[in-house]
Amino acid sequence: MDRIGIEAQGFAADITDKIQLTRAFQDIKSTFGTIDVMEFSPHSGSVPTTSVLDTTDESALRIFNNVVIGAINSARQVIPDMTERGEGALLFTSDLSAMSPSPMFGNSGIAMSGLRNYMIN
Repeated sequence: MDRIGIEAQGFAADITDKIQLTRAFQDIKSTFGTIDVMEFSPHSGSVPTTSVLDTTDESALRIFNNVVIGAINSARQVIPDMTERGEGALLFTSDLSAMSPSPMFGNSGIAMSGLRNYMIN
């Protein structure tokens, strides 16, 4: 515990592995109880961005799985409890390519736009 009374702990999981992700959320709930706020920052740098001309189906799918599918699977771990309690918050972050496309971020822009669409709806 730090000086202002906030308790924190890390729980590792591969965002693309639904079983690991589910287990991590179970561990969080076992340790802290309810989850009041879930913050999702999708890009760890482990998936390279590609320019539009270098984007392939594989590079688009890989970052889409990290960003969009990771967000969906994470949100589904907390939304039912938040809905039942009538409170809670989801915070999603994405890069500027979701709103302002750039040729430098071909695969990233596709995924971030998908994330933006998911979180707005």
